[in-house]
Amino acid sequence: MTDITAVRFADPWAFALLALVVAGIGVALLRARRPAAGLLFSSLGLLPAGRAGLRVRLHWLLVPLRVLALALFVVALARPQIVHRRFARGRRGAWERGYARAARPT
Repeated sequence: MTDITAVRFADPWAFALLALVVAGIGVALLRARRPAAGLLFSSLGLLPAGRAGLRVRLHWLLVPLRVLALALFVVALARPQIVHRRFARGRRGAWERGYARAARPT
C-alpha cells in the first residue's frame, strides 16, 4: 500500500519565472489606465442600437485567464513530483523474506 507523504519539485528554480508573470500583470494594469481610443459622434442616433457582443462583455476575463495559464505553465516547468511512502501491513513481502534467508549465517 502506498501513502502520499509530500509533493516536491524537481526544478524549484523555475518558480523564479513567476516574477515575469507578476511583471506582466503590472504592464496589463498600466495599459488599462490609458484612455481608450474612440470616436466622437454628434448624435447617438447615428449609432446602430444593439447590445454588446459576447467578446465585448467577456473582455475583462482575458487577462486573469492568461495569468492563470502562465502560472500553471511555470508550475509545470518546476515538475511537481509526489513522494510516496511505502509500508507493509502484517507479513513481510517475498523479497524481504528472501533477503532475510540470505543474510542468515550458515
